[in-house]
Amino acid sequence: MKRIAAMAFALFALTAMADWRGAFDDAYFAQPAAADPYHGMPVSLATNCVLWQDFSADTGTNFISVLGCRNGYALGSPAWVTNAGGSVNLSGSSEIRFSTNAFVEADGPVTVSLWYYRTANVEWGMLATLVQDTQFLITHGGNGTQYPIVIGHRAHKQMTTTNPALYVANQVNRWIHLVAIYDGVNRDALSSLWCYYNGILQTSADAGDGGGSGNFNSIGSSGGSEYFTGIVDDVMVFNRVLTSDECYQLYMMGSTNGTGTH
Repeated sequence: MKRIAAMAFALFALTAMADWRGAFDDAYFAQPAAADPYHGMPVSLATNCVLWQDFSADTGTNFISVLGCRNGYALGSPAWVTNAGGSVNLSGSSEIRFSTNAFVEADGPVTVSLWYYRTANVEWGMLATLVQDTQFLITHGGNGTQYPIVIGHRAHKQMTTTNPALYVANQVNRWIHLVAIYDGVNRDALSSLWCYYNGILQTSADAGDGGGSGNFNSIGSSGGSEYFTGIVDDVMVFNRVLTSDECYQLYMMGSTNGTGTH
């Protein structure tokens, strides 16, 4: 009753001040909108996101994560691009490094989503590496005419995309959304790896077993080698396998007005 009386008094005061004549009905007082803790990401995705680096803000050599509380630090002077939302320009000798604490379980499932924009046809450019088992990697390969995506484990099974129309040499200076998935079932099985390119599942082939090892969480290199040349944005790491619908949802979420342009 006290709340109703207070509201009635407020309405009376407003009408008296304006010398208004008429009637009120179904008056509502709107509450201020609460801040979105997930920055537009659906809750079903955000609760499984262990890193979201959107490069919307930086403090010199540090890049602040939107989710996951894992801030990155710059090596080799990458340039922060102050476009709509922000991104980072990797010159071919720079990277964003994270602490060596594992993002996901040692041999558990992992999904990595990111946008990239190649500015040069570099034969091998590492988009991301994660300390996960013996290092989960995503790289842009190349042989001078074709530049497929290769994903997998550094010392175990790797897959390469096989749609040549998407990876020809002139596919530079355009934004691409990429999702790489390992299901955590069998690190030596091709069937445990998936790659989505602009929301579409790609055909793949066995790329054999990788060689070497590493101990870095990095965007843009393999811990000091195989540098990527181009711009990267909205790097997300999930500790589960995303569905095809969720992969497409991420693609549309990062595209401009649903056009596919980031």
